[in-house]
Amino acid sequence: MNGGGGKGAYSLWSSGELGGGPPPGATKKERRALFEKWLAANMDVLRAAWDRSQVLRAESSLHEAMAVALTYHAEHGGFAGMSSSWAEELDPALEFNTSETVFGEVSIRNPTRESVVLTTESGSGQALCIAYDDSRSEHQSYGTRDAQTVSECDGGGWL
Repeated sequence: MNGGGGKGAYSLWSSGELGGGPPPGATKKERRALFEKWLAANMDVLRAAWDRSQVLRAESSLHEAMAVALTYHAEHGGFAGMSSSWAEELDPALEFNTSETVFGEVSIRNPTRESVVLTTESGSGQALCIAYDDSRSEHQSYGTRDAQTVSECDGGGWL
């Protein structure tokens, strides 16, 4: 409870907006003890919600990055030659690389005329990928791994 998040959670809990809040007339010491008990009982739920929000944020980044890749495909007749600098020029809100899957960046993997794989890592550490392949009937595939190839990014969807 020493960070800003703990203070914010305590304020929400105290007001009754998060959980039931303290009973009327509880002293400051009683309120603090009840909050600590409530927090311990709900930590797994709060952590799961935070993890999920981080994964959704990473998924959103990959969707935006795929729009960039498809723009490149339309302009160049394929994905071959797609670079991180070109992608960042088109969408400066995203950071791209061509080397590793890391939080806060989208990695462009093996762009060929027909296919490309994009990967990123969520704030909670989950690797995610999205792939596009002209030669498949289902052009896009999704996975929860640090994929190098289209076939590796066919993990049955996202979380």
